[in-house]
Amino acid sequence: MAIQEKVECIIMLCNCIEMGKFKCHQYWPLEKDQKISFGEAPNQIHVTKIDEKKMSPEEQCINVTTLKLEWADGNKTVQHLQWENWPDRGVPQTNLTAINLLSSTRGNQFPILVHCSAGIGRTGTIVAIAYVQDKMMAGEDCMAMNELLKELRSQRPWSIQNEFQYLYLHRVLLAYFLERHKSSYGELLSAENATKYTKWVEDYVKATNGK
Repeated sequence: MAIQEKVECIIMLCNCIEMGKFKCHQYWPLEKDQKISFGEAPNQIHVTKIDEKKMSPEEQCINVTTLKLEWADGNKTVQHLQWENWPDRGVPQTNLTAINLLSSTRGNQFPILVHCSAGIGRTGTIVAIAYVQDKMMAGEDCMAMNELLKELRSQRPWSIQNEFQYLYLHRVLLAYFLERHKSSYGELLSAENATKYTKWVEDYVKATNGK
C-alpha cells in the first residue's frame, strides 16, 4: 500500500503487543541498518531502518523512525511515527500530543497512512482530529461533531469506538482552540461558560481515570 499510494509518512497508534496479545505485525526492523524482506521475487520488498529518534523532548511517547523501502524497480524513504502509550479502546493523556503529531506531518504531498490494531478506534479519532484541525486552520466552518462521526462511520464502520474517544476528540480540539487563541480566549468565555467548562473537564477526568 505504501508503494502503491506513494505514501511518505505512516502514523501507527498502537504497539505490536498490547495486554499480552499480538495486535500488529512487526513490519519494520528494530535495529539500525537492519533489513527485513517481504514477499517473493520479483515482487519482494526490502525494508531497512535508517535511524530512530523521539519526536521531541516534550513528546517522548512518539518514536520517529526513518525507513528505506526497496523493490524491483524503485526505492523510497518513509517516515514512521509510532504513538506508544495510547491504550486500545481507551484514550491517552489529554494534551496537544495529537496536534503536534499531525502538525509534524503537514506538508506531505501524498496520502498519510494511519493505522492502529483494528483501524477504527484510535485511527478514527486521530483522523477526526486532523479533519477538524484542517478546517480550523483554514478558517472554515466544520460540520457538527455528531455528523462528522456519521460521515466517518459511513466510510469506516465503528470509527471512534466509544464515548471516551469521542469526548477525547472534543477535549483535544478545545485545548488546541484555546492554545491558538490564548491571548483572547479569556474574554470569549463568560463566567457561566467557564464554570461549565471546568465542570466538564472534571467529569471527563473522573470518567477516564485521570486522563
